[in-house]
Amino acid sequence: MDQRDDIFSKILRGEIPCFKIFENEHVLAFLDVKPVTEGHTLVIPKKFARWVWDVEEIDELMSACKQIANHFKTVTGQDVVYSFIHGEGVPYAHIHIFPKENEEYTKMLGSISGSLDFDKADEIRNKFKLN
Repeated sequence: MDQRDDIFSKILRGEIPCFKIFENEHVLAFLDVKPVTEGHTLVIPKKFARWVWDVEEIDELMSACKQIANHFKTVTGQDVVYSFIHGEGVPYAHIHIFPKENEEYTKMLGSISGSLDFDKADEIRNKFKLN
C-alpha cells in the first residue's frame, strides 16, 4: 500500500478506524461519518485512483456497490437505494451508497451535513454489514 496522506489511505492502512460493512481483496466499504441517512456508506478501491473512472478494478468496485445496494434493499425493505459519485471532498475514488428514508431526496442531497452517532455506530454497522 502506498503512503498517501489522504483520509481514505489512512483508513486502508488502519491508521484511522472505520465502521466496515464490506471488504474483499479489491474494495473496502464503511459507514460515512457525515451520513445523509442511516447506513450511508462509502465504497472505495484498495488501490489508489483519483477518480472512479480510473479505477483499474472498476468491475470489482461496481460489483461491490451492487451487492451492497441489494443488501440495503433487503435490510430496509425499501426498493430504492441511492448512489452518487462526488469525488471532490477526498482526492480518492469513492462511491456513496445510501438507503432511501423518505421522499425528500433533493433536500437530503442538498444538506449533506449529518453526523455519525458514534454511540450507535456499531449497531448501525451490524445492521448494514454485508460480511
